[in-house]
Amino acid sequence: MLATAALLTRPLRSAYRIADRVFRLKKRGADTNLARLLREIHANYPFLFAKYGCRVVKEQCHGDPSLDHAIVVIDAGAFRLCAARDRGDTLWSIARADTPQSWRPVEDVFRATESDLNAIYSTPPMLDKHFADIEPFLAAVPPKQ
Repeated sequence: MLATAALLTRPLRSAYRIADRVFRLKKRGADTNLARLLREIHANYPFLFAKYGCRVVKEQCHGDPSLDHAIVVIDAGAFRLCAARDRGDTLWSIARADTPQSWRPVEDVFRATESDLNAIYSTPPMLDKHFADIEPFLAAVPPKQ
């Protein structure tokens, strides 16, 4: 009986060690993707923190080891910003603080307030220019269901 248990324990231990390495590798990939997005945000959007006093909501940020995917949520007081990176592209969404699951593309604000629609896809300058327009925009539209 003990010999059988010893024979079964060794393969299980080996399988556990292999699985542990795979999961550590995946976590390292997820952490790398999240760190890359955070660096990108701090480099390209420093005004969010210096000018508007926003802060990263670490509890809602996460990375994924596949396809360069990561999500960063930023608290701006009355609303939240969400940067989602996937396959090299970063898309921004906004939501009211009281309905944080009702995300809208930030381009909706740009379309509603900007006359030059060709400029709406240049997110950093447009986000800085229309930051004050986000809260009234979100107050005027009903939350998405």
